[in-house]
Amino acid sequence: MRSSIPLLLALVTVAVAQENSTPDAPIALPSATPDAPVVLPSSTRAAPVLPTCGQVQVHFEEEVRRASRLSAPVQTGKFLVGGTQADYGAWPWTVSICVQDWFGTCVYQAAGAIIDNNWVVTTHSAISLDVVPTTLRVRAGTINHGANGQFVKVREVHRPTDGSDIALIRLDAPVIFGPFTQPICLPTYDDDVVQAGVPAWFTSWGYTSPTFATVETYLQQGELWISSNSVCDDFTTHTKNETQLCAGGFVGKGGLATCKYDMGGPLMEKRGDTWYLFGLSSTNNYVGSNCKSATVFTRVKAFCDWFHKTTGISCID
Repeated sequence: MRSSIPLLLALVTVAVAQENSTPDAPIALPSATPDAPVVLPSSTRAAPVLPTCGQVQVHFEEEVRRASRLSAPVQTGKFLVGGTQADYGAWPWTVSICVQDWFGTCVYQAAGAIIDNNWVVTTHSAISLDVVPTTLRVRAGTINHGANGQFVKVREVHRPTDGSDIALIRLDAPVIFGPFTQPICLPTYDDDVVQAGVPAWFTSWGYTSPTFATVETYLQQGELWISSNSVCDDFTTHTKNETQLCAGGFVGKGGLATCKYDMGGPLMEKRGDTWYLFGLSSTNNYVGSNCKSATVFTRVKAFCDWFHKTTGISCID
């Protein structure tokens, strides 16, 4: 009998515990909300893949040779001053703009720069007012303005109401970003670049000589020196410091100048590893100076608000 006493006490204890419990109470999970969505760890979220602007992605000789199928110079990351042929992928945001006729022939008009997969920026003067926007075409991802790359129709052209020499081209279909097609960054400030004596890079397909010349087949590159705006006042009306800058000239003294059909070409400089668009070729003294004088460029920074209002694209530091 004594050995069964502990067992009886244990059974009584269990019965009392069951009696004091609430059988129908729901099981409460720690701070859980039944209808709350399941949140995955941040490392497993799928973020959209967007390119960083102003990045040159081509660095390997074999990749360039496969793309060009030519024995052209390859990308080395170093450029020569004086107007040389650009390498494939060296300036992946520079595009050519042409007008297509009824027969399918597209006549080169100007250069421009990609700022988004749907938008290209150029100068207003580069596109004739009587040109129907839908006859314009943009060729991206190649240094040959008449072949290869991505050939895209234009949907519309936007110009500021104040008559400034700048234009935004909206593409009918987005370009596809890759090693040879990238956007360039738009700067919020340019005080470090627009000072006289600072070098900046320029690209376009314009004439390399003022006489007996034609549009270049392959993209040309060169380094221009920023000048005081008063230098450009010698052949044009007063250059506006807020919306224009002066660069190039001094040919024969180590300088380089723009020429006919260089309109809309981008003027660029690198900050760290990122390229920024600071100017667009606007006005030069093609006839009077035989492509030796400085060029008026539209100052990109001055139009940041207009860029954002028209395209939703923001300038960045």
